[in-house]
Amino acid sequence: MSRKASMSESKLIAKIEKWLPEAKPTPASHFAEGYEGIWFRGSEDVAWCGETVDDVAIFSPYGEFGDIVHPKLSEILMGAGWYPEPYDAGTLMAFKEW
Repeated sequence: MSRKASMSESKLIAKIEKWLPEAKPTPASHFAEGYEGIWFRGSEDVAWCGETVDDVAIFSPYGEFGDIVHPKLSEILMGAGWYPEPYDAGTLMAFKEW
């Protein structure tokens, strides 16, 4: 059983910038030296979620609508072989699945 290869950090950042620019994806090394992954500088911002739902936070430690990560961002990450992970109550990161 083979696994799908993870999308590269730079390609994933470009894709997120196109489809959910409010997330402000940045290499995690800009957050802390030596970190690998993606840091979402806009994790406390909101973005449109759909016609039936108002704007939703990019990251909410309190789980708006049952999710802690904006549904579009979650879809993009999972489809690229990455996963979101809270760093703290106001900071969201993403890492490649192994």
